[in-house]
Amino acid sequence: MFQDTTLLTLLFFSGLFAGFVNVYAGGGTILTVAIMIFYGFPVSAANGTNRIGVLAGTFASTHTFLKNGVISVKKALQTGIWTVPGAILGALISVNLDNAVFEKILGIIVIFIAISLFIPNKTDENEKAFNSVFFAVSMFLTGIYGGFIQTGVGLIQMAVFRHVAKMDLLKTNAYKMANTFIFTVPAVVVFAFSNSILLDCAITIAVASAIGAKIGSILAIKKGEKFIKIMMFFILFIIAVTLFFR
Repeated sequence: MFQDTTLLTLLFFSGLFAGFVNVYAGGGTILTVAIMIFYGFPVSAANGTNRIGVLAGTFASTHTFLKNGVISVKKALQTGIWTVPGAILGALISVNLDNAVFEKILGIIVIFIAISLFIPNKTDENEKAFNSVFFAVSMFLTGIYGGFIQTGVGLIQMAVFRHVAKMDLLKTNAYKMANTFIFTVPAVVVFAFSNSILLDCAITIAVASAIGAKIGSILAIKKGEKFIKIMMFFILFIIAVTLFFR
């Protein structure tokens, strides 16, 4: 099914923005999901289609961080071991969720995402936490959330990597992107088998997200987050209210 040019244009620019913002914090994908929902697509289709963009964006970002030696394949896979089963479970729940319930849940979650953007994080490098039971459980639960909704999972991952693994901001964002790529792969398979992916929209979002994520990864150290957080706060608040009272 081919969508109209206006929709694809909106998805491209929102995907570009989402790919960039997700490198720094998270929650950017709410824009692409919201646009598809507002256009009348089932939430399962919007959720599933959006995962292709997430897959492309996180791959582009992960490749950049790996190439620059910010993260290691071993530690990235350590996080994926725990999130993959959770993501599969979350995706299975998502494809069978009632549209109205999904929108209300998403609206509430987005409000918390907006508020969490302003919660400060204090870090003290301690990567030994990668092997702790608490870290494993935290990542499994993160995987369930990521497979279920995806939107805002980056902020949850940042909390785990920064407060549990005690990583600095650069590594937190880098491992967050690598982890999201790993658990998004099985989630995409689940959505694909449930026919919840609109190919033309998915390709548009994927190309845009990859470009945005690439740019965001390159500028991760050079640019601050304050302006992005303020902008995202107002955008997420408006979308949350619209979704909740829709």
